[in-house]
Amino acid sequence: MSAEPDYDEKTGWNNFRLLLLNSGLSRTGFAAFNLIIIWIMLKETGSPLISGLSDGLISLPLLLSFIVGAYLDKQRRVKYIGVLAGLVRSLSLLGLVYSLLVRSELMIIIFGLLASFMLGFTSDVINSMRSLLMKMFLKESQYKTGSSLSNSVYSLSEAVGYSLSGVLLTFGYLNSIGVIFIIFILSIIPIILLKEKERTDVSEGKLNESIKQGLRFILNDKLLKELLILGLIVNFLFGAMALLLISLIELKLSLTPMFVSMIFLMLIGGITVGSYVGKYMGGKLSSIVLTTMVSISLVFMLISFLNNIYLIGILVLAAGLIIGISNVFFSYSLLKKIPREYMARIMGAFNTFGLSATAMSGVVAGTIIQLIGIRDSLLLIGAVLLVISPLALIFRELHEVEVPKGGRK
Repeated sequence: MSAEPDYDEKTGWNNFRLLLLNSGLSRTGFAAFNLIIIWIMLKETGSPLISGLSDGLISLPLLLSFIVGAYLDKQRRVKYIGVLAGLVRSLSLLGLVYSLLVRSELMIIIFGLLASFMLGFTSDVINSMRSLLMKMFLKESQYKTGSSLSNSVYSLSEAVGYSLSGVLLTFGYLNSIGVIFIIFILSIIPIILLKEKERTDVSEGKLNESIKQGLRFILNDKLLKELLILGLIVNFLFGAMALLLISLIELKLSLTPMFVSMIFLMLIGGITVGSYVGKYMGGKLSSIVLTTMVSISLVFMLISFLNNIYLIGILVLAAGLIIGISNVFFSYSLLKKIPREYMARIMGAFNTFGLSATAMSGVVAGTIIQLIGIRDSLLLIGAVLLVISPLALIFRELHEVEVPKGGRK
């Protein structure tokens, strides 16, 4: 049984809104940096492989996410760790600023890759903190609404960040990085304002034992193992999509950065709407997972035949809508399934074994593009996803999860 501190509904909900504000600012800056660093690397080096490496290094620290989660689960207070991570994240941009000032290609590559890694690591710490506090602040009756709002804010902020990146790039690299620095500094303020109670049931055991407990919990739960595998697949493809679309727009269609922003704005806009609509939907988790995998595979393959950027945008928008709905189903299932005392560890494991696939997706996608070209890469990845989509039907535990319609504050 968990003996963690309880929060009254008003205090818990006010704290949750501060988490949403932090999430929104953090994701805006993170999404803007993600596209800007890929663009800088691609423009400065002309190599999809190096730009893919920078994209991959952002997600590589997620390999440590399980350890981060286990560490946070052992802390009596976690908000100050989030504040420290936010400061380090902001300062990690300064080396990239210096390299852009001296205009050294080698230094731009080195500090660009270093900044990518540090932003990925510190953002993972903050994300793990939010996962733990969200479970503590919300009542069970608020899980569906909380999941919907969290995914909506996250997706909307990505849309803002992606659209902002194209605008910022028109004002130069230094101005772009400077604005992102300010956004990251502002994101620290909501964490400082959180009213966090000290946890009294924190285990005094060693960190490695805490990690083992989390792993045993996952290995003994079939549903979590199935969701972990699906997370691995989906995040790999989502990471590859970013590099594929940027490469298609810049190298094949020869369009400006504004069109990169437009496409990602439509993708994340669709996810945002889907996250909101998903709050009012219900049904089998297996059905939404199958629909999502098939839809994304068709989008990849259809885009490979298109030259019209606006038609590509419509397809991306539709895919985003379905992804947004599935995110709500996925988040609700995890919130309901995972006990509070395991929350940071289990979510850390999902980041480590699931989202860490994104770390390799950029490198793999960049290599495939250089070997067979952009359009054939889109077609190949789409076809592979279509072939493995029946996993949603094979995984038996997914059929047992029924997500209820509606939600309440």
